[in-house]
Amino acid sequence: MIKKIEIAEIERNDTNNDGQQLVTKMGKAYQRVFIKPKGSDVRLSGFGNQTTDKWNVGETVEVIVEKNGTYWNFKIPRQEDMLIEKVAEFEKILNDMDTRIKTLEMRVIGELPR
Repeated sequence: MIKKIEIAEIERNDTNNDGQQLVTKMGKAYQRVFIKPKGSDVRLSGFGNQTTDKWNVGETVEVIVEKNGTYWNFKIPRQEDMLIEKVAEFEKILNDMDTRIKTLEMRVIGELPR
């Protein structure tokens, strides 16, 4: 689910606790980013990129939040993720409208108590 969060704290690391460069299994260097949302004690972990490089404390950002065991992770929503969420919102609205229309039709026909 895409969430808007205000950043209370942000930390960027490209080295591990031993001071060694963080690298993927394929040997590519990466940056780890931790953010703490305002009003929360949970730290979210994600990967650094051009988008997260611009983030600052106090800024509101959109992220996908996922729990992975005892850890909470975030990732930047892709355009596809945003479209999927919008379609789901529209489906809910349409289903609610359909239910209301059916209820009104039944009342007009007289089959449901008013």
